[in-house]
Amino acid sequence: MILAIETSCDEVSASLVDQNFCVQKHIIFSSSNLANKTGGVVPELAAREAANMMQSVIKKITKNIEWNHIKAIAVTNGPGLVGSLMTGIETAKTLAILFNKPLIPVFHIFGHMCANFLEQKNKITFPALVLTVSGGHNDIYVWENALEYKRIGTTLDDAAGECFDKCARMLGLGYPGGPLLSKKAESGKKRDDIILPRPLKHTKNENLFNFSFSGLKTALLYKIQKIKIINKNNSENNSENKSDNLDEQTIADLCLEVETAICETLLHKLFLAQKIYKINTLMLSGGVSANKPLRAQFLHKATAIKCNAFIPVKFEYCTDNAAMIGAAAQIIWKNSTNKSFPVENVKIQMKQEI
Repeated sequence: MILAIETSCDEVSASLVDQNFCVQKHIIFSSSNLANKTGGVVPELAAREAANMMQSVIKKITKNIEWNHIKAIAVTNGPGLVGSLMTGIETAKTLAILFNKPLIPVFHIFGHMCANFLEQKNKITFPALVLTVSGGHNDIYVWENALEYKRIGTTLDDAAGECFDKCARMLGLGYPGGPLLSKKAESGKKRDDIILPRPLKHTKNENLFNFSFSGLKTALLYKIQKIKIINKNNSENNSENKSDNLDEQTIADLCLEVETAICETLLHKLFLAQKIYKINTLMLSGGVSANKPLRAQFLHKATAIKCNAFIPVKFEYCTDNAAMIGAAAQIIWKNSTNKSFPVENVKIQMKQEI
């Protein structure tokens, strides 16, 4: 087994993953309640919470475990919040030295890609085309073989998850915005007067597979302002209605359009890449892959063109978690001839070497 640690943002997670990608034990501690109070993740507070919880998480994950059953330790080495990353890395280094174990550094986004292997019943074959999308990253990769992959598309500004969160804030839904917006969208209705852009959908050349979601946020802001002006003008003619605020149904309708615009844009780019690269193994990963309409549309489109589609089998494997880091470490271990992985080589890596 591999003991994996993930502390890139506001979660402290540890997991034990075996060579068959089965999760033997899994713990996630999230400081989302604190982030909800502050309206988002505050790096200093997240790092402090990680330091406070790290010892407890490690005690729980290693309880009744024989260390001779653990062949290596893995840890996220970036990208992420520096303070949080340092907590995980220093903890992993201490354990590796104390128990004389190799220490495998795992790039966070590669971890998300490998989440598709966890407890997967169907065999995944390469090459694969991967859409990995969350609050901090929004990329398309051609995964050529176990340890070789190249990024062919990325976001020029905001990632889809960040767009979800900021749009939710504009609509007064709180934090974490993505799940709250998606839940509200379930009662939304399509309206001809609420249409938002699908950013970079028809671009060519260098931006063919790239994303941009900052314009979508701006378009929503203008749409909200326009609706409020209409409501205010109507209220002047209606003595019973003196508010220019958005009613609940309008908020739901706006949520539906935001969600639809984001999902359509993400899948348009992915399946455009599939058409050009002619790769028949498709994967969806990252926090936004927990979005139910995105998952459903992804599987439907992939089935229609007879592609093998993979998504994380559990929602908890979509968001930041140590199990995906364990899966990535197992892949690295199996495909590396030199299995020394010295502790001194593990450092924070904010940019990906691809």
